[in-house]
Amino acid sequence: MIDPEVAYFHLLSLKAFFPGFQGYDTISMFWGAILAFIYAYAGSLIFHSFHDTYFFAKDIKKKTKESLKIEDYILPAITFIAGILLTLILLGFTTGYSGKQYYKETAGMMKEKGSGMMQMGQMMINGGQMMRQKSQTYNDQDIMQSGEELEQEGELLQNEGSSMMDRGESMMQMMGR
Repeated sequence: MIDPEVAYFHLLSLKAFFPGFQGYDTISMFWGAILAFIYAYAGSLIFHSFHDTYFFAKDIKKKTKESLKIEDYILPAITFIAGILLTLILLGFTTGYSGKQYYKETAGMMKEKGSGMMQMGQMMINGGQMMRQKSQTYNDQDIMQSGEELEQEGELLQNEGSSMMDRGESMMQMMGR
């Protein structure tokens, strides 16, 4: 939980589900509480509309199974479906708006990490080349082998970094920058 990258991803997910959430400050926490209340209220409306009108309504409960008609089930079903659709639309708008920012930040972070990996790979390759040069000077096969291994690991790291940068770039293009 103290890893800064994990904390950053938690912050991005909070930004995705609570539009307007900016960080772990008092105003953002208060705004997040308001949005959580709105989400819970919408969910409770769906639950109670279904619960009160369909399962435990007093007028339906008093009727026997023989006297229940199809009309007694239509209004509760319509109310339930409308409530679910309304909640999905509300969640779609809120997460769609803030999700775009989440993906942009994630893509930017991927490009930045990929660039760092490529730089680290280049440093490893340079270090491996220096080790190989020193091994020729001292005629030491162990240093030569270590230098070659370091160069190979550097090339792998560069390839991974390049791949990560490409994925970040394609995410940014997909989001329209």
